Amino acid sequence: MTSGSDLEIEFTPSPDKLSVLVSLVPVADAAVKDAAVADAAPSLTSVSKEKIEELLVAAGYEAELDDNGFAQLSRSLSRNKPVNNLVIAKGRHPLSGENGEMRMTFQTEQSIGILDEQDKKDYWELSTVQSVKAGQVICQIIPPKNGTPGKNVLGEDIPAQKGKPASVKLDKSVEMSKNNGRIIALIDGMVLFVNNTLSVNPIYETRGDVDFSTGNIHMNEGSVVVNGTVHSGFKVEAHGSIKVTQSIEECEIFCGGDLEVGQGIIMSEKGCVKAGGNVAARFISNGTIESGGEVVVANSISNCQITAVKKVIVSASKGRIQGGTITSQLGVEAQNIGSGINVTTHINIVSDTESLIVLEDEKRELQLQIDRLFGLLGIGTNEEILNRAEPRGEKLVRDRLKTLNRLRSELAETESKIIKRESALLRMKNIARVKVADTIHQGVVLNFYGHIFNVITEMKCVQFYYNPESNEVLSAPVNL
Repeated sequence: MTSGSDLEIEFTPSPDKLSVLVSLVPVADAAVKDAAVADAAPSLTSVSKEKIEELLVAAGYEAELDDNGFAQLSRSLSRNKPVNNLVIAKGRHPLSGENGEMRMTFQTEQSIGILDEQDKKDYWELSTVQSVKAGQVICQIIPPKNGTPGKNVLGEDIPAQKGKPASVKLDKSVEMSKNNGRIIALIDGMVLFVNNTLSVNPIYETRGDVDFSTGNIHMNEGSVVVNGTVHSGFKVEAHGSIKVTQSIEECEIFCGGDLEVGQGIIMSEKGCVKAGGNVAARFISNGTIESGGEVVVANSISNCQITAVKKVIVSASKGRIQGGTITSQLGVEAQNIGSGINVTTHINIVSDTESLIVLEDEKRELQLQIDRLFGLLGIGTNEEILNRAEPRGEKLVRDRLKTLNRLRSELAETESKIIKRESALLRMKNIARVKVADTIHQGVVLNFYGHIFNVITEMKCVQFYYNPESNEVLSAPVNL
């Protein structure tokens, strides 16, 4: 191999036909199968990319020149060294199609904390619970895509593998829309994807405590069951009810329905509970509680701020309310209220005057609108007012009369509501009681609708009520 004429270029396809292999072989050993290729065999010092591409086409190959292979070939030529089965050109591999996927409409990965409005990490938030409403799109099924066919170096097509459709089972709580691949929730609740099955569960249930492993829980729809304790600093919110099997510490609890606590609610200066329904617990200590229903406690309420639309009840035979302020619209019942060591305890019985105020405000606004229309239309029956109208203004007058009739109807309805509300408030005043089955101690202050009764000496088996006729708070034996 002392000169360029001692070597010759030979092309062969790779076994998978996806590459063209080039060899530089001595002329005596070359198996030149294509005369055109043999006649075109170049001087080794003049080979270029264009010449190699020309030789590949002449040999019947449809392939793209490989830059790395050509560079290595050029180096071998410059050094007059033989080459054996070097990849010089390549076919086009097929591209497999993309698989279908299930794309959730919300974040599904658990993140450690979220950024608050000041871009600071709130490590109590993990965003682990995704709640939805019935009719809400929770998932989009993306169909698979076809692949792109390839071509081998002999010009033969290579079929592409098609993408696989997304594999997901649907629970009866969700359904697939017919045309667009959207999965829609049929009920309110929490989205679950377990064992390849997508569902909506109306109840979110923890495996243990609410702490840094769960983060805060926000259940915009449905209810929550906490199998453990809600620890200090955390928050649990539910549109429905909340059940806590153990205790609630200094945290925030908000629910639209009932709150049931297996043990106690233990707070100090922080934390609060707001429930649209009843609140039930074994005991409450230093708690701030707002209930749209009753507050029912088994053993004791100690130094709490409690507000209830209905009754506050301590049911145990030795149950006690001591310290703090209890506010109720329907009354308070306990075995004992106050303490022998003269702990000040406030019991307030109030009326829901806010709803009445809202109705009165509505009435005034409706009357103002009616008076304005009368100012524009004048006094008289609808027929008299229309007879006074000019032809070109008749349509405007008819529209104003229509509005006037609507406002009159709304005013009559509001006045009816006010009468019913006043009657209900009077009835509540007549039935509201503070009942003490055992002892009410000195230092308890009873406030019925702004009328004060100070307990200055221990009293037994007594109930207190407001007498509208005498406008004072009276007492009577509890069995009456």
